[in-house]
Amino acid sequence: MPILYGISDIFYLFLLTVFPYRKKVILRNLDLCYPDMTKKEKRKFLRKNYFYLSNILAEGIKNLSISQRRLQKRMVIENVEIFDKFFDEGKSVIIASSHYSNWEYLITVQNLAIKQRAIGIGKPLSEKFLNNKLNSLRERNGMKVVSAKNYKEDITQRIKDGELMAILALADQSPSKKNAYWAPFFNVESAFAFGPEYMAHQFDFPVVFLKTRRIKRGYYRSEASIISADPTKEPYGKITDTYIRLLEEQIREKPEHWLWSHKRWKHKIPENLQELKKQHRDFFLQRFGRQ
Repeated sequence: MPILYGISDIFYLFLLTVFPYRKKVILRNLDLCYPDMTKKEKRKFLRKNYFYLSNILAEGIKNLSISQRRLQKRMVIENVEIFDKFFDEGKSVIIASSHYSNWEYLITVQNLAIKQRAIGIGKPLSEKFLNNKLNSLRERNGMKVVSAKNYKEDITQRIKDGELMAILALADQSPSKKNAYWAPFFNVESAFAFGPEYMAHQFDFPVVFLKTRRIKRGYYRSEASIISADPTKEPYGKITDTYIRLLEEQIREKPEHWLWSHKRWKHKIPENLQELKKQHRDFFLQRFGRQ
């Protein structure tokens, strides 16, 4: 790792001086979330965020060959007894996490740390070769990556086969505009994926939040907490609103460790937002018959 971190430091300087990766996107996102941030504070923030991104790159390269033993030292999932309890009760779970700290370490360690079979729900990359390579890396310790387009068939079959699953969703990415759940996030109306909440009601799977934090360079801990142990009794939006609150609290603690270069707010707030919210809620109530 010292050699890789040396390369990482060089890449960090490259990001600062030659290729400011998605700088406009980062600054636009900061303007939305921290409207009072000064130019000087933004420059300082960019340095911290680029340093974080360069470290993620180095650790991503290391993740190609890291042993299971070393990986489990670098990414520790705390409160695994939460998952153990659900496992003993014969329950699968949904894990709601985010692109915060080192999510790739989390993906590759999950099946080593949690008894339920690791399933990752994701959007396929447009480049098929890269998509297959990335999924192969993510699956090498037992994680199974399932496309968000056809997850229902895969999960339904696993339920029939009696397999207990821990379904990971990095739910902070920008969703499809059609099925988005709109809610305040950093005081801005924002579109969120509704998939984790929908799956929780659809399959009656408890929902657990994983809050990952960096301990020191290359070492992370991810703390589990329950969002809902009995989702079918939750009202519409409660699971997603709780996730959004926990995510924002996590980001505010150390904002430079989030993926600000992601086009999180690419969907403009619709003019008929309240109508769309009502349609979304009505569909949920019709589908699940709950308030």
